[in-house]
Amino acid sequence: MESPNPSTKGKSDGEGGWLDSFGKAYRDAAPYLALGIQLAATVVLLFFFGRWADEQFSTRPWMMLIGLFVGTVAGMINFVRTINQLGKRHQDRGQ
Repeated sequence: MESPNPSTKGKSDGEGGWLDSFGKAYRDAAPYLALGIQLAATVVLLFFFGRWADEQFSTRPWMMLIGLFVGTVAGMINFVRTINQLGKRHQDRGQ
């Protein structure tokens, strides 16, 4: 008896198999998965920068609030810009 070929294990009828489909889906979704982390990191980073500035200049809570506001606006601008770029890329590929 011949041993089964390990390169065809898990493949179905001429397709790349479920692993290739999963890999393609993950590659397509990966840019979107990072957006939430980027948004949160921007807001949190500028919040803590504002908090630090409050301690340095004794302006509590104004710099913290400004940092929070600027972080939120900058994060949302980055979020919308990235979504638009990914949408254009998706359209250019004809999908």
